[in-house]
Amino acid sequence: MARILFLAHRIPYPPNKGDKIRSWHFLEHLCKKNDVHLGCYIDDPRDMVHVAFLRKHVVSLHYTRVNRTVQKARALAGLLTCAPLTLAAYPKAGLRRYCRQLINGGHIDLIFLFSGATAPLVMTTDKVPAIPVIGDLVDVDSAKWQAYADGAGWPTAPLYQREHRLLAAYEKYIAGASTATLLVSEDEATLFRQGLRPEVAAKVHAVGNGVDLTYFDPD
Repeated sequence: MARILFLAHRIPYPPNKGDKIRSWHFLEHLCKKNDVHLGCYIDDPRDMVHVAFLRKHVVSLHYTRVNRTVQKARALAGLLTCAPLTLAAYPKAGLRRYCRQLINGGHIDLIFLFSGATAPLVMTTDKVPAIPVIGDLVDVDSAKWQAYADGAGWPTAPLYQREHRLLAAYEKYIAGASTATLLVSEDEATLFRQGLRPEVAAKVHAVGNGVDLTYFDPD
């Protein structure tokens, strides 16, 4: 049995949209045979009712509520720094304290990051955890911003290009600092491996979502 710190950029329940379906099934699976501590953000007030349900599955839970309008303002304020806007949008103080207390207290054997946006909670450019980290990026988010830049004009194109450049560098940093990096498909994994050092690319794996054919059998 392992002691796992599971961090998600959005509360992993209910499984009613793409990212929450994936994060919930990872969390549910890990909880079956391990002691899991959950840290997450809640960006929809309606999801607060699910906190009690999740507390029944994990050893401890800490969340930070975020307002989507405030997140946009925080992201724009990130233009004053060299950080990707994706990372600047999330407040970090409360969840960082939660993570630090667990890690420094020797209560964690493995960290599972769901989405690159959670990496700053446990990683900095000059310090990474001394315990294994699995990062599920789901998809290559930086490539999306490049596509936006290609189809946009001034003044948004330079903004999108900036986000692509900074986020791509941070994704590579996560992969280099992690024991393993997961993507949702082999196509995404192949795309992400491009430009990585061979020893880092070897740690990139595709883990598809799959479908429970028994549960969804029409008969």
